[in-house]
Amino acid sequence: MRVMTFNIFEGGDSPLSNRMYRRDIIARIIRDARPDIVALQECTNWDEADQKILHEFEEQVGMTALLAVTDGFPVALLVRPEYGILHADALTDGFWHGILDVVVADANNETTRFINAHLHPNDPLKKGEEVGMLLGRYKEGGRTVILGDMNSLSHLDNLDISNLSEETRARHVFGGEIDYSVSRAMEEAGFLDVYALLHDGDPVPTIPTAAAEESKFTPVRLDYIYVTSDLRSTLASIEVVRTADSDTASDHYPLLLDIADGPTNGQA
Repeated sequence: MRVMTFNIFEGGDSPLSNRMYRRDIIARIIRDARPDIVALQECTNWDEADQKILHEFEEQVGMTALLAVTDGFPVALLVRPEYGILHADALTDGFWHGILDVVVADANNETTRFINAHLHPNDPLKKGEEVGMLLGRYKEGGRTVILGDMNSLSHLDNLDISNLSEETRARHVFGGEIDYSVSRAMEEAGFLDVYALLHDGDPVPTIPTAAAEESKFTPVRLDYIYVTSDLRSTLASIEVVRTADSDTASDHYPLLLDIADGPTNGQA
């Protein structure tokens, strides 16, 4: 199973580095990567006109899409037709954006739960509340993947506060210290940060991209894929997708995970 998470920046249809329309590039990135599951954040305006943009994008990538409409930016989950969708739900109350909670089954009827999350962009206290509600959706005992734009830094990335820009500090420093409340809460709940696990403390930033050339934010990881421990032995690889297309498609790079059919002992 191949899984992608991608914040596409304002629906893929707003100015970024002198380019207005970016959805075709986003669709090409997905087609080239051939993921089975894609979590998208910032699907702005995709709910309008009976979800016209969403349905057009489904055709572009050959996948079935589910959309959670929120007070902030909508989030979507795309699923290949080979997978059955057993359950879908959204949680938006109390969230700046929201989460989309979907259970799928493969051809062998193996079920996996995917929770696509887009957390608060700056307020550490609010983010802490949101991750608490997110984890409240998780019920132990099932294969679960939590993925998305967590808008937070990880205690596993060996960050130095003195290297953070003023803009990054404004969002991620609280009480004079880097706020790691989200990554620690995920760890305490038993979830594995797949990128940190397979890359042994060598983080590759997911923002900003080359298209966000005027960004004042420090290059860091904000996008994550977390899994329950029962998936650890099947983790084959995870990479930040850095290509000519992903340089221009958004201000975030996609993150791509491969889950093997058989055990890999957690080795890339």
